[in-house]
Amino acid sequence: MAGTSAEYYLDIWLLFQGVDRSDVTLVPLAADRLAAAMQDREVDAVAIWEPIASTVADALKEDLAAMPTPRVYTQHFALVTGRDKTAAMDAEIVKLLRALAW
Repeated sequence: MAGTSAEYYLDIWLLFQGVDRSDVTLVPLAADRLAAAMQDREVDAVAIWEPIASTVADALKEDLAAMPTPRVYTQHFALVTGRDKTAAMDAEIVKLLRALAW
């Protein structure tokens, strides 16, 4: 998906594998079309995130070949807000952080 972390991941994966991006034809598709595009052989592979990756895997079943990606890319997320927004929410914030740490 153009302009997303999936495209960035794909670029890093290609670089890591020694594949020139010019040797790959990118096909922009909406996320809800990826499973059907793989089943119909419209595309050879997809770079995508959950839960869509599971949808594609479920659709392909035994025809799935997942390509391992150790040390290629790690995505991080941050929760950011101002103290003025959280001053009265200390207990809720502690619950949120405990849930995330689980």
